[in-house]
Order: sequence, then structure tokens, then C-alpha cells
Amino acid sequence: MDSALNGHGTHVAGIIGAVGGNGLGISGVVQQVSIIACKFLSDDGRGLISDAILCMDYCEAVGAHIITSSAGDPSQSSIFKGAVQSATK
Repeated sequence: MDSALNGHGTHVAGIIGAVGGNGLGISGVVQQVSIIACKFLSDDGRGLISDAILCMDYCEAVGAHIITSSAGDPSQSSIFKGAVQSATK
């Protein structure tokens, strides 16, 4: 899912869902969790707002309760803002 150069999404998923008490490292925040991966950025960190919205829509459609993204929107697109607001209902 992540590029070999970054790994940020994998790192965050591990913090969230790592199984604890097994002697293999950290314990996640929520150890019994299902994680949906939806990548919309390229390996160099670029992406389209439309692809971010498609990922949010997909996560909503399959029943995600929490959506997290480490991407930003420097253009402050009203379409992106509307999609985020829709996803928080």
C-alpha cells in the first residue's frame, strides 16, 4: 500500500491496531480493529482532491466508522470540505 520510501500509512495502522501482549513490540490503541486502506497519493506525495474524495466515499460505503488521512488541501477546496463534512455525519 505504501511506497517503500515512505511507509507512513503502515506506521499509522500499526499504532492503531498492533496486537499487544505477544512480545513483538508495541500494543495498538485499538487491538481488535478492521483497517481499510485506500491510497490516493503517489509515491512522491502528490494526488488529486477528486481521488481523496473517492477514497472517503468508498470508506463510507463499506461502513467505516473513522476515516483518517495525513494529506492536506492547500487550495482549501469547497468540494473537499463538503466531502469531509459529509463523511462526519
